[in-house]
Amino acid sequence: MRALYILHKRNRKWNLIFMAAALLCFSIVYFTILHTAYKSESAKGGATFAGQNNYNLTLIGEEPTIEQLERFNQALQNNKQLTVYTASPIPVFIQKFSGDEAFTPENAKADGQYIPVYGLQVNAAAQKLNKLEMDAGTFFKQEDFKDYDDKEVMPVVLGSDYYQLYDIGDSLRMRIHGQDIQAKIIGFLKSEQMIVTTALPQMSAGHQVLVPSQQYRQTPSEDNVFAKESLIASANTMLVTNASKIGIRDIMLEVSQQSDFWSFTIGGAGGITVNIYNKILKANPVLVYGLFLIALVGMFIAVQRIQKRRNEGTKQLFRILMTSGMAEREIRKYIRIEVGILLGIALILPAIPFMVISQFAIIPLVLYLVLGAMIGGGILWRVLRKTTIEMEQEHV
Repeated sequence: MRALYILHKRNRKWNLIFMAAALLCFSIVYFTILHTAYKSESAKGGATFAGQNNYNLTLIGEEPTIEQLERFNQALQNNKQLTVYTASPIPVFIQKFSGDEAFTPENAKADGQYIPVYGLQVNAAAQKLNKLEMDAGTFFKQEDFKDYDDKEVMPVVLGSDYYQLYDIGDSLRMRIHGQDIQAKIIGFLKSEQMIVTTALPQMSAGHQVLVPSQQYRQTPSEDNVFAKESLIASANTMLVTNASKIGIRDIMLEVSQQSDFWSFTIGGAGGITVNIYNKILKANPVLVYGLFLIALVGMFIAVQRIQKRRNEGTKQLFRILMTSGMAEREIRKYIRIEVGILLGIALILPAIPFMVISQFAIIPLVLYLVLGAMIGGGILWRVLRKTTIEMEQEHV
């Protein structure tokens, strides 16, 4: 190993240059793989979301105003690249409810004569994407998604387990988002219906009370607690789209600019590093793949030039090592180890930041390591070939 140390000490300057060139080459290789992966990433979703990606949208920070929520919801609804999917759990109470404990959420308490039950605030996309089927009555129509107050009758759809308790057309006195509401049953779901929610990947709808999401004709007053809670439930939603993890950031940037609302996170879409990478991804694809080719050609030229310089500095060392009894194959072995270590460091270093940027995507990492190992093997072969030629020319 002392010979390895002597080789490195002799070539320290050129080794650093060699490793820097390899680091740049491998970084461009990884970048190109990520670019290709995210431009052509196939959609992933539940069985009822075939061909789509879905992302959870969650409000954060200080509680927004009703005006901010209304603008944000409108911008989401108007974006043609998104399907806004609302199936958000909400607190629902039914007056003088006679059902058993199976209908009552865990740790929920009665509010006077109002008994807590499982509730979901849903929009039209919830019925369409879950392919919900009705046992009796109808699901919500488009005109049902409007703003309600204590003077209007709100239609509700009940899960199949409610069928033994109520009939179509029955009136219910309910408390939703803290406001007393007069409700009317318009339908019952078939048994064994499943629904995707923002809280769980999939759950039974048998014990659920489905309430229509609110679409306000004008911005409610700031003291309208029901409207505010309804808008918050609609904002803590799911976005269904063809956009990849990277592409959704662009879409939501557009929504935020239109609504001047930024206090949210997107589950699975990354953080500030994704935003930075997203800007890079907007580069012309020809430029991206051009950089990839330039990196490979540049690395080949760099190996030629740098290794020649390295060998010029080690010719005298070759003679000394040969004179001391070291065989040519031993010298080549140490050179192989020396260059292998340099290439290994250059291969691993880009993996750390790019893994963070790609949200620890495994497939791009595996592709990078395989392709990087192949390129590294080619570089190592060329270095050894160049060294052998130089040694033969010097007759050492």
